[in-house]
Amino acid sequence: MSNKRINDKIFTKENSTLFILLLVYSILQLKNINLDFWNDEVYTLKNFVFVPFHKIITDYHVPNNHVFFSIITKFYLKIIGINSLYDLMDRPWSLRLLMLLISYFTILLTYLLSRNIYGKDIAFLCIVILITTIPYFNFCLQIRGYMLSTFLYVSLLYSVWIYLKSKRIRNLFFIALITALLIYTMPSNLYFTLSLLFVICLCLLKELLSLIKGQTANTSDKIKAYANLIFSIISGIFLSFIFYIFIFQKVFYNVYVIGNGHTIMSKIILLFTVTDYFISGRYFFYALMAGGTILFLKQFREIKLWSPIFILITLYIFPFILSTIRGDGSPDRVYVILIPVFSLLIAVLFYRVLTPLIKRLSLNHILIFIMLIFCVITFCFEQNKIKRHILSDIKTEGRSQNIY
Repeated sequence: MSNKRINDKIFTKENSTLFILLLVYSILQLKNINLDFWNDEVYTLKNFVFVPFHKIITDYHVPNNHVFFSIITKFYLKIIGINSLYDLMDRPWSLRLLMLLISYFTILLTYLLSRNIYGKDIAFLCIVILITTIPYFNFCLQIRGYMLSTFLYVSLLYSVWIYLKSKRIRNLFFIALITALLIYTMPSNLYFTLSLLFVICLCLLKELLSLIKGQTANTSDKIKAYANLIFSIISGIFLSFIFYIFIFQKVFYNVYVIGNGHTIMSKIILLFTVTDYFISGRYFFYALMAGGTILFLKQFREIKLWSPIFILITLYIFPFILSTIRGDGSPDRVYVILIPVFSLLIAVLFYRVLTPLIKRLSLNHILIFIMLIFCVITFCFEQNKIKRHILSDIKTEGRSQNIY
């Protein structure tokens, strides 16, 4: 293959646009790459990383031990030759670089998932929203399991989509393994796994109803595929329980996760609070949500057009419902994993609501560029607002602690 053909494949408009978005994201993160470790990070490193391996998998005296993340971090530090917390404190960038890499992979997988389902324009818009969402920015470089959880969750969604397209049995083993590692990173990720399982069960029910009605075209193949996915994910869940075998009781029955009667209203407030954090000052998104609701009511009979959006909404809301059923007090940071789903949902609503304008004026790329400028400006404005808030806390001896 000639150099020209290779260059033509590498320097496509799609790759160039994606590179620009990653460059913007990297510039935004640049100032944090060598940020000193804060108290939770130091506690995690001291108690669950710079310890013998057997202690990582058997010690769960507090939920700071995101076990699979602790294992990966330990091996990574061994590879780069850092053997103590004191050595690491002199160069935080060496570990934050790993987190940055994981966040890059998360962005790329989110793009691939969005592109394969909805096309390039919505995928680019999704990434614009993702990289300028304040909680995503805040948690990307944190030395905790949240970024790894987000990556594994997007990997799981992408693997499910790949299986539904290819029907390859070997993909089911991969799905089971990702499911297990996702839950082994943080047990609260079980909520998001069960939400995906619920969506797949709904899809299976839809196909069974079609079979009963006599609509047999491809129905049996779809039923088999959904049943295989359900079995694979459930197998992954049980595999994660095996991984937790040494600390199962401490993980799932400790004082931090036991149901304590949180009300439905408190969970509704949490849902709206987390959503507002994800909005990150881009209040135009509320108008998109309102516009999407109005459009749905007008096109209620065209339910097939809206089914992908229903899936995204279910993936987004159902974890809060599961938490409500348990009555636990899961903190807002648990839901950071949902930011890619939220970003894709907003991107889809954007195009769904503005489709007439986009088709009439062919503004696809212009709108993406305008959205990028708008999101970056809003991001910078919100960052300045956060700095002022932190300064106020310092002066008043206050302590604000949330994902924003």
